[in-house]
Amino acid sequence: MAASPRRSRGHIETRASGRFRVKVYAGDDPLTGKQNYLTKTTNTYREAEVELTKLLGQVDETSTRVRPSRSRRWWRSGWRSSSW
Repeated sequence: MAASPRRSRGHIETRASGRFRVKVYAGDDPLTGKQNYLTKTTNTYREAEVELTKLLGQVDETSTRVRPSRSRRWWRSGWRSSSW
């Protein structure tokens, strides 16, 4: 059985102005479930490649990945504070 393909964590977009935007997935917000992204705009494609590598490293360093299913179970189980 073949392994399932991994989703890309970041990419480079060409803007209408000719500049390049780097967009990196930084995980889901555990409370809202919304996806978080880090972005950076550069003048050249080469700069965008360098920024992509930096942002991916930054996400790896600061990542505290919590599976959404766990956080939802935690929320439903009543562990939330009554002062919220």
